[in-house]
Amino acid sequence: LVEEEAAAKFRYIPTVTREPFERQARITTMMEDGGLFAGVDGEPKLDPATDRVMMCGSMDMIRDCSAILEKLGFEEGSNAKPADFVIEKAFVG
Repeated sequence: LVEEEAAAKFRYIPTVTREPFERQARITTMMEDGGLFAGVDGEPKLDPATDRVMMCGSMDMIRDCSAILEKLGFEEGSNAKPADFVIEKAFVG
């Protein structure tokens, strides 16, 4: 049930910072300039009314992305209190 519903809504957008690739830049730059959504159907921006974000990465990247998301009106959530974005904390030091 969940898989079918998620498949219709989920968008995996791979990005890289160094290697040549169609989305090659810092994720924060692409979030701010709209490059993250180049070639993706739908709105070319993040919207807390329709989008959810899950982040896993370095503390610096998570801090910078969280600041951008909060500026856009997103609220950080947790297992106890779901919201607009979550941070995978298992690998964060």
